[in-house]
Amino acid sequence: MSLRAGGWPRPILGPRRRGRLWAEMAVVMGVGVVPHLIAAVLVPASAYGPMTFEVAAASRAAELVGVLSVLWFLVRTSDEPAGAFGCPRFEWRVDLSLVALAVVLSAAAGLAYEWATALAGLSERGAWEGVAPEAGPTTAGAWAVNVGIHAANGLAEELVIWGVLFTRLAALTGRVWVPMVISAGVFASYHVYQGAWSAGSVMAYGLAHGAMFAWTRRVWPLAIEHALTNLWIDAWWAMHSPVAGSGG
Repeated sequence: MSLRAGGWPRPILGPRRRGRLWAEMAVVMGVGVVPHLIAAVLVPASAYGPMTFEVAAASRAAELVGVLSVLWFLVRTSDEPAGAFGCPRFEWRVDLSLVALAVVLSAAAGLAYEWATALAGLSERGAWEGVAPEAGPTTAGAWAVNVGIHAANGLAEELVIWGVLFTRLAALTGRVWVPMVISAGVFASYHVYQGAWSAGSVMAYGLAHGAMFAWTRRVWPLAIEHALTNLWIDAWWAMHSPVAGSGG
């Protein structure tokens, strides 16, 4: 397979190969995006009552087992190496260094979005309005479970959006920036229940991750940074509210 500069493949014209790529995207969208999108768009936030941490964790764990199982099967049965999905062998020095870079880039994207929206006269007022917060972890054991949930969630979401959706779109089109914007938009779409301002913030966060993935072709640093961000959100809620909210 011939490659363009930067290691991205040219458009693949073979109908069987093209069909395989579309099928992979359809599968991961079906298990990892569409259910969240339907819930975010069609079900009002007020319809969700507060859940105990145990119920929320059990529900999320069951969902993640299903999503990660599908992703594992897809990668294992593909005729491409795991690296094509952003899953090369984990390298401690490389990937942990890239985690630090991902933290900086994501924070910069968030600050830039806040600055731009403030200049435009847009406000984050109304973000999360009407969303019933979930009870957060209160014991060491519950926090350990929470770390595991967020680690699995970060890996699942980053693999769905960047490991599969973005790489398949890039392979089909031979482009990088258009698939990146589409993939970040998909990521933001199922966060609209948090409000328009927050969904825009998630879009900016997604674009930062997309740029980094396009450069590194490694999903591990993004998954770790994603988990750390959600854990930070939970910790913030734990310090400022009787119940802790959960990141997306």
